[in-house]
This record gives sequence, C-alpha cells and structure tokens, in this order.
Amino acid sequence: MKPMIIFSTLLLVVTTACKSNRSSDLSTPPSETSFAFPKAQKGTRLVYLYANHGIRSRLDITIQRMDENLSFDYSMNLMDNPRGHVEVSPAALKSANSFEMVFPLEKPIAGNQSSLLLSQMAFRDLLEAGETVLDLGSGLESYFFAQNEEVAFSYNSKVVFMTCMKCSNLDKTGEVWILKNPAFPIIVKMNRGVSIELDQWIDPAEATQTPAAPVSAVSNAG
Repeated sequence: MKPMIIFSTLLLVVTTACKSNRSSDLSTPPSETSFAFPKAQKGTRLVYLYANHGIRSRLDITIQRMDENLSFDYSMNLMDNPRGHVEVSPAALKSANSFEMVFPLEKPIAGNQSSLLLSQMAFRDLLEAGETVLDLGSGLESYFFAQNEEVAFSYNSKVVFMTCMKCSNLDKTGEVWILKNPAFPIIVKMNRGVSIELDQWIDPAEATQTPAAPVSAVSNAG
C-alpha cells in the first residue's frame, strides 16, 4: 500500500503545480508579456501621421526634456517646412485639461495647456472614474473611457502593439487613444478637429540611423 500512497501523492503534487502554472500564464495580458513600455527621454523621436482640413503631413517630434517639464521640437513635411518648439509647464503636466494639438503653432501654448501628453489629473480621472473633461480644440467636453485597445505602431523599425485607453465624447464625434502608461500617457491617436496617429517611435540610439518613413502596416490616419 505504501508505494501506491507515495505515487498518488506525487501525482497530486505534479497536477497541482501544472494547474498553478497554467493559471499564472493565462492571467498575464499578452501586451505585458510581449513588449514592455518604451521609455521616453531626451532625443526620443515620435513621428505622427497628421491631417487637418484635408491637408495631410508628417509631424516629426523630438523630445528635448522629459521630467517635471516637457519640451519638444517639431517639424512638418509641408511646402513651407514649418517647425517650432513647445514648452509645457509642470503645472500643466499635473492638472491641465486643455490640449493644443493643432500644428504648426501660431503662438506659444498657454501656461495651463498641455500638448502631446495627458495631464496626471486627467489620466487619473480616466483610470479611477472612467471619465474626464478635456478640451482637444473644440471646447471643454466630457470624455468617457470606452475600452482598452491594442494599437500598432513602429518601434525602432519593428511593429509592436501597445495597450491604449480608447475614450470618446458623449456623441462619439471625438475619439482619443491614450497610451496606458502613467509615466508617459501620450496621445497615440486622436480624431477631433485634427486627426493624428503615432506611426513611429524611435529611441535616441536609433534616431541617427532610422529613416522617418511611414510604416504602411500601421498608417491609416484619416
């Protein structure tokens, strides 16, 4: 009888261990196992597909500072080759609900405005309450969290999928996708007044050798 008892005990232990490992694997979202959030830093390039009033261009952003402040240079491949520099204050990064996303800028953004990056307050409201108030260029509106979506873009020439929070206003005439990363909640896609979509993320080490050509597999800004 003793060998049989020992065998049964071992079988039970092995079975339990297998079930435990399987449950652990299934509980981990694919986006977290396949790719970690990239870290934005000085020199990071973000290339957006941009459309405004039927005019399409590429919005090429290079981050100059990313700490309690945000600053970046931008250029657009339009006929007059517009370019400029944006400074976002620490106060705006903490609590702004107004965002300037119309480029090229006619004047410096206001001290209570952000650009490119959602404020900590707005991001927290979406996470905790499922809604926040934003001005994306059409006045203050309530935006409601709809669902998490995996959005594709090129990261150092490789197509990756990142989890974003898709949000829309009440009548769904405005939509915005926010990178679900509290350290860098950038606007990945937006359809409200202007249409933008992140096409490429290029780390500083890659920036000198990676051409800024759109990736057709993920390019569908309209």
